[in-house]
Amino acid sequence: MSSALGGSELGRLPLSVCMIVKDEAQNLPMALASVKDWVQEMVVVDTGSSDGTQAIASGFGARVLEIAWQQDFAQARNVALDAARSEWILCLDADEFLLSGAREVLAAALRRPGLAQTVSIGLFAGVPEVLEGRVQGQCVSQFASLRLFRRDPRIRYRGRVHEDVSESLLEIGADDWPDSGLFVVDHGYGEAQARELKRARNLQLLELAHAEQPDQLFVAYKLAITLPASRQAQRHEVLMKALAQARSMEPSVLRSQAFMPRLLAAAIQSCVQRGRLVEAVDISQPFVALLGPLVAFSTGRAAARAGLWDQAVLQLQDFLDRGLGQQGGLILLDLEASEAQACRWLAWSARMRGELESARAWLERAMASAPPAQRMGVGCEGVRLDLAQGRIERAAAYLDVLAPLAQDSSLARAELMLVSAEVSQAAGDVVGAMALARAAMAGLDADHELVDAAAALSAMLEVQRLGAQEEMAESRVRELFDAVKGQRFDTLAVKWLLSRRLGVALELSVPQATLQLLEAA
Repeated sequence: MSSALGGSELGRLPLSVCMIVKDEAQNLPMALASVKDWVQEMVVVDTGSSDGTQAIASGFGARVLEIAWQQDFAQARNVALDAARSEWILCLDADEFLLSGAREVLAAALRRPGLAQTVSIGLFAGVPEVLEGRVQGQCVSQFASLRLFRRDPRIRYRGRVHEDVSESLLEIGADDWPDSGLFVVDHGYGEAQARELKRARNLQLLELAHAEQPDQLFVAYKLAITLPASRQAQRHEVLMKALAQARSMEPSVLRSQAFMPRLLAAAIQSCVQRGRLVEAVDISQPFVALLGPLVAFSTGRAAARAGLWDQAVLQLQDFLDRGLGQQGGLILLDLEASEAQACRWLAWSARMRGELESARAWLERAMASAPPAQRMGVGCEGVRLDLAQGRIERAAAYLDVLAPLAQDSSLARAELMLVSAEVSQAAGDVVGAMALARAAMAGLDADHELVDAAAALSAMLEVQRLGAQEEMAESRVRELFDAVKGQRFDTLAVKWLLSRRLGVALELSVPQATLQLLEAA
């Protein structure tokens, strides 16, 4: 195949790598070095750099175009598409790079028919090392993205932020997007400061886009999940309006929205964070019929949190039976949806019902499939199962086995401290249990489910230790009440008991499982 650039004689692929950049002098060399030897051209659109980015790009042989930033990522990307001259286009960011085997993978991909293919984006915590063509580092998330497509004037980016080409492809009837097999390493979200800067930039653009297009579901979803915790009420309002709009859409249109499972998961989580467990289940029900197994994990977990065991088991088992924990492509499932997490929730549900042997079987399956980041949570559930069976010494011994898993993760350390508090409580060490429960809450977001569980345990222990000796100050009861969010039916029971002590009415529906705990208290 010949080309206008004459690159085929050099063994170069008929591919234009297109990038938009600003002040990327630190990251750009790694990105360009990973492709410069085997692509026909590199097109770099600069939106106002002042750190030498343009000179670096030119030094690598890239064609550099300079434009004014219009607060619109799609507009900038389309400038790059218009400038490209090769048969195929691959869009990269400056903080991304390809591995050494990428040329062969792409060579095969470019021989396929069709207009577009997906690539896998791996988000890494910091810049990973690459040894013998393999990346060594912590991949915190991986997802599919439409980054590889033919040069075609009909294929355009849309969206001020979180831009993509899927809408334009669908409009021309190109809805088959196979996996190219290409893996892109993204290290742009490794540092906390970089993440916060990008979050602030994206939030500004999303608020502008939402004001311009209030009926755009994707923009509403992205705005909601980008809003900070201090604006939780606004986040909830945006999500509820988006769900109401989604329910009025044609089922076929709704199922074409790849982000819908994650939008529903975010809305459910927003209800859960407010202690509205029944509402979380209620809003999910219409989407079980509309989206089926794609929301099975989210709806099953919501039912488990509310103590609705039959619904929970039905949905979580459906998720496992269909193998959706390995879901690929562009469908964005609940971020926590995996085989291990589904088995963990089934184990938790079985333990809460007193079905301890069933819980043990689910935990064994969970541990067998759990990636390293999830093993602490599964192991802690195993400790709780030992406690439920009265095996306190075995539970305490297993804490030492789990300890090495907590070295590199603040969440894992918090999980270990919380379950250690429960072991101390079972052993009769109330003071030690209180200290561990409070330590588990340190350093985590106040809305995290683990913090809610730790706050509920701490409140129970404090009432147990002081309640019989002296009347607890109302101000302290208020502090405990505010700390407990009630994100599961059992922690909601603790919040309800504290509300009774304060004489405060909770304006929410209470699950039957919570009422049963209150009757037994």
